[in-house]
Amino acid sequence: MAKFVGVVYSPPADGFPHLAVMFNEKDMTKAMIAEPVASLAAGEQLISELAKGLVELAKKEGHA
Repeated sequence: MAKFVGVVYSPPADGFPHLAVMFNEKDMTKAMIAEPVASLAAGEQLISELAKGLVELAKKEGHA
């Protein structure tokens, strides 16, 4: 089963949002998803939800 890494980046400057990003651990050069979020906590929550969804999908597909 593929492994994933989630990261929440701080805004680079005033006026920019935080950015939640999910990477495939085997190829960290391409983001699977990048989503602007309102805060660090919101980004962590999004990554948590995405991770749960990926686990459920893997189970459904017989990969877990």
